[in-house]
Amino acid sequence: MRAALSKAVNAILLSVALSIPGNAVSAPFPAPLLGKSVTVNWTANRQQRFEGSDEIVFRVLRGSLNVYISTAGRAFTKELVVFNGGGSGQRGGGSVESDQAPDDSRNSTGGRYIVHFEGGALLVDSPYIAGSRRVSIAFDAGYGSCNARVVFSREGDTGLIRMRSAINGRRFDVMSIQTSAPSCSVKSGNVFGAQ
Repeated sequence: MRAALSKAVNAILLSVALSIPGNAVSAPFPAPLLGKSVTVNWTANRQQRFEGSDEIVFRVLRGSLNVYISTAGRAFTKELVVFNGGGSGQRGGGSVESDQAPDDSRNSTGGRYIVHFEGGALLVDSPYIAGSRRVSIAFDAGYGSCNARVVFSREGDTGLIRMRSAINGRRFDVMSIQTSAPSCSVKSGNVFGAQ
C-alpha cells in the first residue's frame, strides 16, 4: 500500500513539475558536475498500439542518453534509441537520434528534454503527449561515478502514456513498458566534442 501511494505521489509531483514551463530548468548545477559528461544506457520492452489500429506491436528498445554540463553550467543532451521490428508492416528495425542544446525549446525530433538538478540528482524529464519519462541520475560524493533510474509515468492514476513516433509522426498508446536496470558512467570533458 505504501509503495503504491509513493508511486502515485511521485507521478503527481512529476506531472506538476513538467507542467510548469521553465520551473525546473533554472536550478544551477553543482560545481563538481561542471565540465563533465554523463551516459545512461538501458533496455526497454514496450507494447504499443498505433492510433486507428487494433494491433498491439511489441518493441525492444535500447536507449543511450548522454548529457554534458558545460563549465558555464549549460546542459547539452543527445539520445539514441535503437529498436527492433514487430507486427505487420513493422518488420526490421531502426534507430532515432535526437539532440537538444540549452537554448533549444525542443529537441531535433520535436520532443523535449528538461535537464535540472534537484534533491542531489541530475534529472532529465521528457514529457509526452500524455505521460512522461524521467531519467534520474545520482552521484557519489566526488561526482566520479553514478547510478540511474528510468521511470515512465502515466497521465493520472489510470491514464495513458501516449507518444508520437519520431519516424513517421503517428501517435501511439503504450500498453505496457518494462525497463532494465540502467548502466551509468561519468567522464570529465565533453562527450560531444567542442560546444
